[in-house]
Amino acid sequence: MSPSAKDWYPELSSFFARSGSLAFTHVAAVHQTRDFLDALWSVDPTAETTYFDLSDPALRAWAATANAAEIAIVSPGDPSHGHRLIEDALSELRERLSDARGRGASIWFMSDYPLSRFPVLAASSLLADAETVRLRLVSDEFAKACVLPLVEDEATAERVVRFAGGSRALLEEFAAVDSLAGGANEKRRAAAAAEKEVASRAWDQLGPDLLSLMDSWVFESCLEHISPEEVPNEAILASLIGSGLVRMGDRDLLQILPFENRQIWIDSLADAVARCTKAPDSWIRVASELFTLERQLRGAVAVRLEEEFGPTWKTDGLHEFAAGLVELARRDGIASAVEVDRIRSPLDWMQLADLITVAERLCAVAPVLGLRADEWQRVRSEVLHVRHRIAHMRLLRAGDLEAVRRVHRLIELRSRM
Repeated sequence: MSPSAKDWYPELSSFFARSGSLAFTHVAAVHQTRDFLDALWSVDPTAETTYFDLSDPALRAWAATANAAEIAIVSPGDPSHGHRLIEDALSELRERLSDARGRGASIWFMSDYPLSRFPVLAASSLLADAETVRLRLVSDEFAKACVLPLVEDEATAERVVRFAGGSRALLEEFAAVDSLAGGANEKRRAAAAAEKEVASRAWDQLGPDLLSLMDSWVFESCLEHISPEEVPNEAILASLIGSGLVRMGDRDLLQILPFENRQIWIDSLADAVARCTKAPDSWIRVASELFTLERQLRGAVAVRLEEEFGPTWKTDGLHEFAAGLVELARRDGIASAVEVDRIRSPLDWMQLADLITVAERLCAVAPVLGLRADEWQRVRSEVLHVRHRIAHMRLLRAGDLEAVRRVHRLIELRSRM
C-alpha cells in the first residue's frame, strides 16, 4: 500500500516513542496486511528492533544486555498449544524482562490471537501488566487516499473503501483484485474468495470460546446489534472490538459483523465452528464440574430414597421413571435390566432433569445436598442447558463454567453449616 508505515499504523508509532514500555497487541486478520512485519520495522527506522518467539533462548540473552535504544517484538505463541507452556515461559522471563525495562528497553507482545485467549491471571502477570495497544479500523477518508492510486478511478476507490469497512487487509485485497485482468464477474468472485480467506483467519484467531459467543449471537439469536453491557466481561469486549468483528455503532450499540458482505462472514463463522474438533480447556473444565455435580446428586438422591422407601426404593421411589430407566439400561447392554429393581444403580440412567425433579420432591422433607426445592429449580434453569451442550459436544457459552461452579460452592457452603 502507498502510505508510510507510520501513517498506516499510527497506534504502533506511538509505542516506539516510549522507552521502557510493556505492551500487547492483537494483530487481527482484518488489520494485517501481507507486508505487516516489514511495515512494522519501518515505523521507526532508528529503533533497534528484534523479533523473538516467547520460547526462544535468544530472548533471555537479549534481556541481559538490552538498553533504551532496543525493542523486543515477542510472539507469545499459539494459546491452543497449551497455557502451561506459556505460563512457564512468562514466569521464567518476568524478572529478566523487568530488568531490561529498567534499563529503558521495551517489550512488545505481538500476537495473532486476542489477549483473552492467554493465561493473563497466571503467577507471572506479564501479559496482565502489559498495556494494550489496539489496532483500529482506518477511516474512510484515509482509506480512500491509500486506495485511489492503486485502482482505476475514484468510483472504484469508493467501492473498495465501502466494502473493506476500515479493514487494512480487505483494502489491500480488493485493490489487488481490481488490478487483475478479467471481467466484473471474475473480479467479484476473486474479491469474495479473498474476503472469505480473511474471515476464516479472523475466526480461527478468536478461538472456540469467542466463536461460541458469536455463534449464539449470530445464529441462535439472529442479532446484528448488541449492547456492550450484554458482553460477558471487559476482556471479551476488548478482544471482539480488537478483532474488528464488532464495532461501536449508532446509539452506543455494538454492530456485529459490520461488513457490506456480511453473509460471507456469517457463512465463514459456520465453517469455523464446524472445524472446531478439539475440546477447549474451558469445555473440559465444565465437563469435569458437571461429572462431579451429577454423581454427587445421584448419590444423595439414592440415599434419601432408601431412607424414605427402604429396600424397595428402586420400585417405589422411581415407579414413574422405571420403564424408561430399564429401556435405557437395556440399550446400554446391561443384562440385568429386566426390572428396575434388578439394576445395580438405576439413577445412572436417569436424565439430569428427572434427577432434579426427584430431588425437588425429596426437599419436602429435607434439603438435598443442602439445597432447597427452589434452589434446585434454579439449578435446573441455569445448569441443564449447559449439560445439554456438553452431552451433544457443542461449544459452550461464556458463563457456563461459572454457572456450574456456583452450584458447587453453594453445596460446599451448606455442607459446613
